[in-house]
Amino acid sequence: MTGLATAPAAYAQGKEQFFPVLVYRTGAYAPNGIPFADGARDYITLLNERDGGINGVKITFEECETGYATDRGVECYERLKGKGPTGAAYFSPLSTGITFALTEKAPGDKVPLITMGYGRSDSRDGAVFEWNFPLLGTYWTAANVAIQYIGAWLAGQGAVPIFNLMEDAATAEISRSQVWQWIRSPKGKLDDGRKVTKEMVAAMIPEEMQKIRDLLGPAFGEGRYDEAAGIFADLVDNDTFVEFLTLPAYEKID
Repeated sequence: MTGLATAPAAYAQGKEQFFPVLVYRTGAYAPNGIPFADGARDYITLLNERDGGINGVKITFEECETGYATDRGVECYERLKGKGPTGAAYFSPLSTGITFALTEKAPGDKVPLITMGYGRSDSRDGAVFEWNFPLLGTYWTAANVAIQYIGAWLAGQGAVPIFNLMEDAATAEISRSQVWQWIRSPKGKLDDGRKVTKEMVAAMIPEEMQKIRDLLGPAFGEGRYDEAAGIFADLVDNDTFVEFLTLPAYEKID
């Protein structure tokens, strides 16, 4: 975030820089949206009070509630993109739908998007979407994370270390939701233009399972990852979106 915020010369020349903070304190994902929003607010406050901002430039910010809804996310973008002396420094959509919508708008407005693995997989190539910065993982990573968490959860763990981060059920929920949406969205395509399908995801799961085996080594036997892969496959294959992934997982508990 700091690199993006300080790179453009116009930003550094101003006395303050505006950060729009899209949040979802309401709606189905509020249980993880609230602490995330609190963390973003606290971090900006910390930078201002401890460091005097970024390179001497104070940060101002405004939250905008999206409820994880695409239309509300676009409304927030349109309302906040021009705010502050230099306009919005960046947007972090925090939603697949909002990311798709803003990907079409950002080039014209020249506003960076921090997409955190959301959106089109070809945004990993900076020549395709110059204003998208897909930090962290991809949708295949999402499948991997969901399977790892479900497998550990079935074995009795609540918080699970995955890729050097402590993850909980909310992360797994978001991960499997991303894959489910990607299958069904007309914009869910690979770099080469192929549409992501149920068949493609089904073929991908054994590949990710092998990566998990290689990653965990002997610890693979401590989880219930084969069952987790089956639950994940059923969830993303089902055309009815299952409200909570733990519902079918509970049926597997002895």
